[in-house]
Amino acid sequence: MAKSEKRTEALIDEADMFSKLPGAHRAFVRTLRGLATPFYLKDLKELEMEARQFRSPALVVWGAKDRIFPVKQSKKVTTYMPGADLRILEDVGHYPQVDGPEEFVKLIKGFMSTDIGNQAAE
Repeated sequence: MAKSEKRTEALIDEADMFSKLPGAHRAFVRTLRGLATPFYLKDLKELEMEARQFRSPALVVWGAKDRIFPVKQSKKVTTYMPGADLRILEDVGHYPQVDGPEEFVKLIKGFMSTDIGNQAAE
């Protein structure tokens, strides 16, 4: 089975699992409402202004092969969020938790084990 086929199967399974969690529908709707209403779609400048207000420590994990949000956009995110720790995973696309789960978990555990990660969890 090709890697892309596994990714598709894993993604479908993961989406199905998350969709059945308590509160999943509400979270999905809130995410959509955060970006758009029936009459309005937030533009990048507005999203940038919101990101600049984010003060908590953050780990930003980006896939070098992300075709939805190209890796060059990751640099913009870290300028909007100066305290963010950007990590780019080389053989990973839009879903690092699916494409590179071992690397992804290692990064999360490493971040959460630091003082900064502990502050982010509070």
